Amino acid sequence: MADFQFLHPHWFYAVLPALLLCGWLYSKPQRTSLIASHLSEQLGLNKRHSHRSVVSLISSTWLIAIVALTGPSFQKQEVPSFGVNNARVIVMDMTLSMYATDIAPNRLTQARYKVMDLLPALNEGTTGLVAYSGDGYMISPLTSDTNTLASLIPNLAPDIMPTRGSNAAAGVKKAIDMLTQADHQQGDIILVADDISADEADNIQDQLKGTNWQLSVMSVGSQQGAPIRLPNGDMFTSNGTTVVAKTNINGLQALAKAGNGVYTPLRADDADIKTLSNALHHVELKTTKENKGSPELEVHINNGFWLLPILLLLALGGFRRGGIFSLALILSLPLLQPHPAYAAEEQPATPNSAKVTSNLSLDSIFKTRDQQGYDAYQAKKYNNAAALFTDKKWKGIAQYQSGDFQGAIQSFTGLDDEQSLYNLASSQAQAGLLDEAKAGYQAILKNNPNFTDAKKDLDIVNKALQQQQQQQQQQDKSKDQQSKDNQSQEQNSQEKQLQNEQDEQNDSGSDSQQNQSQQDQSEQNQSDQKKSDQPQSQQDSDQSKGQDSQQNAEQNQSDNSQQSQQSQQDNDQNDKRDQSESKPTSDNQNNSSDDNQKQDQQKAQQAAQASQSEQEKQQEQEKQQAIEAQQDPNAKPQAGNTVAVDPQLNKLEQIPDNAKRLLQAQMALEAQQNPEPQTSSQQW
Repeated sequence: MADFQFLHPHWFYAVLPALLLCGWLYSKPQRTSLIASHLSEQLGLNKRHSHRSVVSLISSTWLIAIVALTGPSFQKQEVPSFGVNNARVIVMDMTLSMYATDIAPNRLTQARYKVMDLLPALNEGTTGLVAYSGDGYMISPLTSDTNTLASLIPNLAPDIMPTRGSNAAAGVKKAIDMLTQADHQQGDIILVADDISADEADNIQDQLKGTNWQLSVMSVGSQQGAPIRLPNGDMFTSNGTTVVAKTNINGLQALAKAGNGVYTPLRADDADIKTLSNALHHVELKTTKENKGSPELEVHINNGFWLLPILLLLALGGFRRGGIFSLALILSLPLLQPHPAYAAEEQPATPNSAKVTSNLSLDSIFKTRDQQGYDAYQAKKYNNAAALFTDKKWKGIAQYQSGDFQGAIQSFTGLDDEQSLYNLASSQAQAGLLDEAKAGYQAILKNNPNFTDAKKDLDIVNKALQQQQQQQQQQDKSKDQQSKDNQSQEQNSQEKQLQNEQDEQNDSGSDSQQNQSQQDQSEQNQSDQKKSDQPQSQQDSDQSKGQDSQQNAEQNQSDNSQQSQQSQQDNDQNDKRDQSESKPTSDNQNNSSDDNQKQDQQKAQQAAQASQSEQEKQQEQEKQQAIEAQQDPNAKPQAGNTVAVDPQLNKLEQIPDNAKRLLQAQMALEAQQNPEPQTSSQQW
């Protein structure tokens, strides 16, 4: 009896109404009679004793039934243990477009935070992690320890990916391979991405066709897009043009719908987390006997059924006339509750609705399409419910719950009741149409200022719009800063070009000046030579005439004196010419010496740089040898490489955070083992 316990003790609360009923029946006065009491006793008409017997019978039956419902247990039984074996893989986009800044600080940071917020909701089963750029890479295999994933996600970034490009299909293929290798027949794939091309979407749909894998999508970013700011602060450009990364929301929604999953944009609250966690409803049970060494579970057996024969014996009194009919009527009351009916409208059947109708052929006979849709809605099969509903209001609600916000907008459009207008504004807000949602909420509050839900949602939309404006301002500032940087760079390049041109002009001007001086000197020498020839010819003529007359002789004497003076002047000019010719030679010697000095300086700088690089290499080798020596204390130091290392400093140098580097090395090794990926047309 040590194991005796009640499995459902809360049923003891039903004793309270039994006590009240018995007390009321005991205290109920007997109905008055026209016959005197002493005559009634003689005639046997006094039923007080029988009345108490009936009350006692009812109270005893009630008490025994309550004890049976509490589930008394005094036995245990060994049963095989079952565990929930849900499996899902998170596929994260690690392309360069995740550096876009349309959501602060950028898409990558917000996506990492959101996935880490999602991990606590994945507390059952196993979870894996895949990252993709130009190819898909396994970051973590399927594991039940979400803390492992939480330690890896902050280190993911596009700059550590082995390949460039965008290939979401490769990431989904890697996730399917992981689930298949773990012997899972069904599972979930959660794609966190900011864009997808038509070719990628078609490839993913081909991979999911005819399988039990369910694909859900969380989009990151906005349709307006933003430039891609790289970690070094530069803007990513393609063919000289700054790239603006825009989120393909319609394509991601269509992909989630084709993958039988849900779509949700990244939101500031936890609504996206709830949407994804509710969609991950696949339950795959496996016995723990499959795992070696797993013990069986001991469960208590409900022994309350042993009280049923006693209840049947006590219930024999109900076989009086009318008793069984009353009991059957009471038991059938829950079955007589009508289902809610809806006005059926004519609507062409969609492929999904035809599929559901064929599966529920019996219900289609006795229920309308709206009733079938309501049943599917209650079962949280929102996609099927949206296909079955013909009532636009209910159809829009089902589409909203399934994440098809564009379809919900189409369904709610045209409805004029307050609830439908509110649902329309909420769908627009979820789809990213914040201005339209704001106008819708304002119109509702104008007619009904006391609509509290609309007030709250309007505040959220206003905050989102303010955040969008701030982000736009930041983008404008970044663009202005980039244009200023480009202008400054162009101005610097122009100044350098002008300076180079001036230096070239100065060099050419000095050369031309030297050539001009040499030409002037040669012309002056020629003119001096002509002048020297002219006086000599004049002297010869004067001497020939001096033989005729004395007057001519005197004149010749004066001419000779002039000739001597002229010759002296010529000699002086020749000396000056020789000096001027010697000056360019000295200038040329000075220029050649300057060139030699510049060459010597350049050689000295190159030698200094080479020696500095050799010193740095030697220091790095010494540090590496010191680290290896500390890691292996038994190793013998090599000759000529022994250095004195501060132990405390060496200890600090050995504690870098290498998680990011390890991830990069892991993906690089996987890239070597994988086949060559297809060339992606988009590199961001």
